[in-house]
Amino acid sequence: MDSQTDITERRTKDEMLNLSRVVFESAEEGIMVTDAERRIVMVNPAFTSITGYLPDEVIGRDSNMMSSGHHDQLFYQSLWDEVRQHGSWHGEIANRHKSGRHYLEWLSIRAVIDPQGRTTHYVGIFSDITERKEGEERMRYLAHYDALTGLPNRTLLMDRLQQGMAQTRRDNGRMAVMFLDLDRFKPVNDQLGHETGDRLLCEVAMRLQNCMRESDTVGRIGGDEFVILLHGIEHSDAAILVARKIIKALEQPFDLGNQAISISASIGIALYPDHDGDESMLIKMADIAMYEAKSEKSGHFRVFDLAMLVSQAL
Repeated sequence: MDSQTDITERRTKDEMLNLSRVVFESAEEGIMVTDAERRIVMVNPAFTSITGYLPDEVIGRDSNMMSSGHHDQLFYQSLWDEVRQHGSWHGEIANRHKSGRHYLEWLSIRAVIDPQGRTTHYVGIFSDITERKEGEERMRYLAHYDALTGLPNRTLLMDRLQQGMAQTRRDNGRMAVMFLDLDRFKPVNDQLGHETGDRLLCEVAMRLQNCMRESDTVGRIGGDEFVILLHGIEHSDAAILVARKIIKALEQPFDLGNQAISISASIGIALYPDHDGDESMLIKMADIAMYEAKSEKSGHFRVFDLAMLVSQAL
């Protein structure tokens, strides 16, 4: 009876060992087992797929051989202190592929403890999260920047305007909001196609940035409309000088391969705190001034005044 029980127990253990081997070899996550000195003793096929290293190239070597240099010594010290104190650690870590490229992985480390309480091995299970992190970063970027020109979009622009207004109040200073609309842009789109129109918008964005200081903001809020924030100006004349500089820059022909395209811009200017209101109201005032400028002639600018509100109401 005991012999039969022993055979059954052995068969059960063999089946469990075989199951463990199948799980180890078929897991999509990379698995690395080290001894107590953190020398690699075993890796699974997914380890090779993720790191590029074959088993023979890593077994017997220190587990830090794939370190990317991205983390300092304090990071690793904190990691292993956590493992010693709590038996495990998990988090994001940057490592180096065999090819030399760096990648991000989500890593879980667990200590293997024997019945006497001694650490005999460490098991690391990890997955490559580089693509997911890049996707998340791309989504964060698109939430705040215009996909075509790379300029701040309306969301980021409004945030910077809000911050700029708060800073202006603290400094008892002045700032300007400029609303710019391109003149003669629609015929470019209609006659030469949207691809040419997009190239033109990118060139416009570059010229606008070249007209600004680093502390200023140029944003695209849609179509051929741009908003510019001038921070820390001493007088309205500073905004007028920038408006003239922009108009002159945009009136220079754009060389888009086989054709030279000429456009201009109409600009409206609102000043804070001279023109009081919240962020949306300031942009609205600059927008109204821009339409006043456009109604007079192309390549012109106007500074907002309250009389414009009256003329709009009529």
